[in-house]
Parts: sequence; structure tokens; C-alpha cells
Amino acid sequence: MTSAILGRQLEWEALCISRLCGQNVLALGDPGTGKTQLAREFARACGTGFARFSLSAYTRPEDLFGAIDLAQYQQGRWVRVSQGRIGDPAIGVVVLDEVSRASGAVRDMLLQALEERIVDGTPVPTMFVGTTNFLPDDEEDRAFLDRFSLTIPYQPLPQHLRLRMLARETDEYPDPVEPIPLDEIPTLDARTAESLCELAAVAGWSDRRLYRASLLVGATQVWDALHNGKASPLRLLYYMVENAHHELVDRLIDPDTAELRVALREIREMREQAGDDPHRLSEVLIACRSTLVKYQHSTSPLVNDVRQVREEVLSLLGGDV
Repeated sequence: MTSAILGRQLEWEALCISRLCGQNVLALGDPGTGKTQLAREFARACGTGFARFSLSAYTRPEDLFGAIDLAQYQQGRWVRVSQGRIGDPAIGVVVLDEVSRASGAVRDMLLQALEERIVDGTPVPTMFVGTTNFLPDDEEDRAFLDRFSLTIPYQPLPQHLRLRMLARETDEYPDPVEPIPLDEIPTLDARTAESLCELAAVAGWSDRRLYRASLLVGATQVWDALHNGKASPLRLLYYMVENAHHELVDRLIDPDTAELRVALREIREMREQAGDDPHRLSEVLIACRSTLVKYQHSTSPLVNDVRQVREEVLSLLGGDV
């Protein structure tokens, strides 16, 4: 088990499963929500090197990939000085900070690295984590960000986790596992394949994105088999589609999920209205407990969201209810 940042179980699992099947992750959230820090902890847990690059319109390809080795060039060889850069075999996790701000020249070089893990014709064992504070509206920018299979939202920690953070506590997360060859990732059964095709048609996915989704679902099955996971292997699909399509993912995962989403919304509204009132917080706690009992056999990831609300309320009540 790995000690890492508090309250980032989902984000950690997304990194682990993405690495397992060679996919990249886009971390979406405000500054200071731990996007880069979690990636750094992830690299440490993987036993590999870490590099971070802040991108802007002024970033040059050489800043990311290294300059051409002039001595080698004079001998007719195209070799970059890649130590500490993308292409350095010692670096397994690279954070591209504010990735949507990259210039056209940098994007052109990044595309092959992101898509094929190749730099100047040489394979590189690198997982990329892009970060951004917002999703751009520009179609060209969004097409570039499509190279990141998952978009994981990072929210500020709730109060009870901030208190634990100030006490310098950490969470224990499963250790990452090494990537596996794509031909060892399980293929999908007919029902799951049909579900993915249905989602792809509604969400307007390209064939490339549909294939990546199949890899992530298969890798999730491998991850769950290693960790006795019981949640749906389709759960990461929420982070491949826009919010407007979440109800379709609900239906594909578990018939109860749509009903559970309504219950979760009501619980969150109760929590917001309760403030610090102990009596009203107790009512929220009762609602959480009854919902968890009702959906105790559900494979929906929303069950964990209900548990998080319950943990927050218990913390505010002193854990004595």
C-alpha cells in the first residue's frame, strides 16, 4: 500500500488503471487541488522518474524534448539530449501543466508521443498527465485534449478531510502495477461491447476513442481482479463523456444508478441546508444510512459518493452518532 494525498481514491485508481493499459489522463481542477502532487506521488509509487513542464505559447519543442546533440548531428545522426526531458527512459510519468496552452509546434511533437509513445522514432515508456483549470471551447483545443482518454475532475477537499490534512495524515492506496501488453487485456463480452457502442453513438466518439474505452474497461477488470473490486468495470466511462451523457452511463452500469443519483442529489441538498446544525446533520446521516442499506448490492460508483457524505457528517458530529 502507498501513502498519498487525502481523499483522492478515485483519482489514484484512474491513474493506476490508465497506466495498466497505456492511456493518458487529463486532470481538471482549480490551482492548488493537488493535481501535480498526486502525479508526483504516483510516479514515486511506480518507482520511476517524474518530470513536470509548464506549457505556454512560448514553450519550444526543445524545452520538452531536449535540444539536438550537435556532435551527433555532425556525424549524420539525429539524437536529442533528452536527460530530464520527454524521451528520457528514466522518466515514466510526465505532467504537462496547462496543456491546452501549448503552441502548434509543441502540439505537433506531442501528438505522436501521446498517441504512440514515440519520440523521434524511438519508443518511450512514458505516461502523460495533462492538467488544466478549465476545458476550452475551441474545437481544435478539444481535439488535441482528446489524446487524454480520461478527464478526472479534482475538487477542493471537504472540511473533514482538510482537518485531517492539517494533522498531516495521509490515505493508503493500492500500489500501481506494471503496464501489460494490450493483447493480454481481456476482450469485452457481447453485452458490454454493445453498451460501449451505444454510448459511442450518443456521445459522438471516434473509432479511436471507442477502442480506448474498451481498453480501459478491460484494464479495470484486471485491476478489480487483483484487488477484489466489486464495482462495475464500466465506472470510468463517466470520465470519458460530458455530464449530459452521465444518465446513459448510469443505465449501462446498473438499473438502480439513475434512482441512486436522485437520492444522492437530495442527500447533498440536505447536507448543504443543514450547515452545522446537529439535529439536521443527524437527519442527513439517517438518509445516508438508509440509502446505503437500500443499495448495498449495487455496483454503482455513486454508492461511494453517499459514503463520503456520511463520513463528512460523522466527522462533524464527532463520530458519536
